[in-house]
Amino acid sequence: MGFWGNLLGGKKLGSETSPEERTVFNLRLGDIVTYEITDFEVTSKSVYDEDGYRWTTYGLRDAEKRLWLTVEVDDETEISMFEEVRLKLGERVPSSIAFEGERFDLDEKGRARVATMTTDQPDQDRQVAFWDFSADSGTLLAVEQWGSELEVFRGKRIQEHELTIFPGS
Repeated sequence: MGFWGNLLGGKKLGSETSPEERTVFNLRLGDIVTYEITDFEVTSKSVYDEDGYRWTTYGLRDAEKRLWLTVEVDDETEISMFEEVRLKLGERVPSSIAFEGERFDLDEKGRARVATMTTDQPDQDRQVAFWDFSADSGTLLAVEQWGSELEVFRGKRIQEHELTIFPGS
């Protein structure tokens, strides 16, 4: 490589590669997702595997709020946005839950292996038990049991066009 090639960093003029276009299927840690006029950074990616059936949840964070974006492909693509809520369920998760004036009925439950990558911790591979609920309004409730700890999330289905995605790297 000649003098000018070294000076220009070894690239031909006009040969710069643009970052891969991001979608809900290929988000990376550090990407920015705009949802409801708020910019969130992708801070985690968890791939759930229930006997070969897989879905992905991305942890999104801004300065004040944390959301979870779930992408699942079954017969069709389902995209949902969740936020953690405080709800005490006791030792056993029931088949119906009353929460904030709505009744949520159990749609599905199971166990999955979860591989998680985050921006601030080593990669993790854990087991989770999960319960998915829905209300007549379309509102979703997800319960996850990590060891003895229960986490509860309320959410809704969204469309990909409700998100704007910017590559972080």
